[in-house]
Amino acid sequence: MPIKWIILGAGDIATNQFVPALKSLDACHVLAVIDQNLAAAEALARQCGAPRALADAKEIQRIPEADAVYIATWPVSHCEHAVLAAEA
Repeated sequence: MPIKWIILGAGDIATNQFVPALKSLDACHVLAVIDQNLAAAEALARQCGAPRALADAKEIQRIPEADAVYIATWPVSHCEHAVLAAEA
Protein backbone atom coordinates (compact mmCIF):
# COMPACT_ATOMS: atom_id res chain seq x y z
CA MET A 1 0.00 0.00 0.00
CA PRO A 2 1.50 3.38 -0.97
CA ILE A 3 2.30 6.10 1.52
CA LYS A 4 -0.10 8.99 0.89
CA TRP A 5 1.64 12.37 1.06
CA ILE A 6 0.71 16.02 1.31
CA ILE A 7 3.41 18.40 0.10
CA LEU A 8 3.31 21.74 1.91
CA GLY A 9 5.33 24.25 -0.07
CA ALA A 10 5.88 24.27 -3.82
CA GLY A 11 9.24 25.97 -4.01
CA ASP A 12 12.63 24.85 -5.26
CA ILE A 13 13.33 22.15 -2.66
CA ALA A 14 9.97 20.41 -3.16
CA THR A 15 9.96 20.83 -6.94
CA ASN A 16 13.53 19.95 -7.76
CA GLN A 17 14.56 17.59 -4.99
CA PHE A 18 11.70 16.00 -3.06
CA VAL A 19 9.21 15.31 -5.87
CA PRO A 20 11.77 13.75 -8.24
CA ALA A 21 12.93 11.46 -5.43
CA LEU A 22 9.36 10.60 -4.48
CA LYS A 23 8.40 9.86 -8.08
CA SER A 24 11.17 7.27 -8.26
CA LEU A 25 9.41 5.23 -5.56
CA ASP A 26 6.46 2.97 -6.29
CA ALA A 27 5.15 3.05 -2.75
CA CYS A 28 4.29 6.76 -2.66
CA HIS A 29 1.32 8.81 -3.83
CA VAL A 30 0.83 12.57 -3.47
CA LEU A 31 -2.71 13.53 -2.47
CA ALA A 32 -2.27 17.30 -2.47
CA VAL A 33 0.17 20.16 -2.87
CA ILE A 34 -0.40 23.23 -0.72
CA ASP A 35 1.28 26.60 -1.25
CA GLN A 36 0.22 30.21 -0.66
CA ASN A 37 0.90 30.69 -4.36
CA LEU A 38 -1.91 28.61 -5.86
CA ALA A 39 -0.35 28.68 -9.33
CA ALA A 40 2.83 27.12 -7.92
CA ALA A 41 0.78 24.50 -6.05
CA GLU A 42 -1.10 23.68 -9.25
CA ALA A 43 2.10 23.36 -11.27
CA LEU A 44 3.71 21.03 -8.73
CA ALA A 45 0.49 19.03 -8.40
CA ARG A 46 0.55 18.45 -12.18
CA GLN A 47 4.22 17.46 -11.99
CA CYS A 48 3.62 14.80 -9.34
CA GLY A 49 0.12 13.72 -10.32
CA ALA A 50 -1.61 15.06 -7.22
CA PRO A 51 -5.37 15.47 -7.62
CA ARG A 52 -5.53 18.59 -5.41
CA ALA A 53 -3.75 21.93 -5.28
CA LEU A 54 -4.61 24.24 -2.41
CA ALA A 55 -3.49 27.63 -1.11
CA ASP A 56 -4.12 27.40 2.65
CA ALA A 57 -1.99 25.23 4.97
CA LYS A 58 -5.03 24.70 7.21
CA GLU A 59 -6.45 22.51 4.44
CA ILE A 60 -4.15 19.77 5.77
CA GLN A 61 -6.88 19.08 8.29
CA ARG A 62 -9.36 18.31 5.49
CA ILE A 63 -7.25 15.47 4.10
CA PRO A 64 -7.44 12.84 6.86
CA GLU A 65 -6.41 10.00 4.56
CA ALA A 66 -2.84 11.38 4.34
CA ASP A 67 -0.10 9.33 5.99
CA ALA A 68 2.66 11.96 5.85
CA VAL A 69 3.24 15.66 5.29
CA TYR A 70 6.43 16.96 3.70
CA ILE A 71 7.00 20.51 4.98
CA ALA A 72 8.95 22.49 2.42
CA THR A 73 8.07 25.99 3.56
CA TRP A 74 10.24 28.74 5.00
CA PRO A 75 11.85 27.65 8.29
CA VAL A 76 10.03 30.37 10.22
CA SER A 77 6.73 28.59 9.50
CA HIS A 78 7.88 25.01 10.17
CA CYS A 79 6.56 24.92 13.75
CA GLU A 80 3.11 26.17 12.79
CA HIS A 81 2.90 23.74 9.88
CA ALA A 82 4.18 20.80 11.91
CA VAL A 83 1.50 21.48 14.52
CA LEU A 84 -1.21 21.60 11.82
CA ALA A 85 0.03 18.31 10.42
CA ALA A 86 0.19 16.67 13.84
CA GLU A 87 -3.30 17.84 14.71
CA ALA A 88 -4.62 16.40 11.45
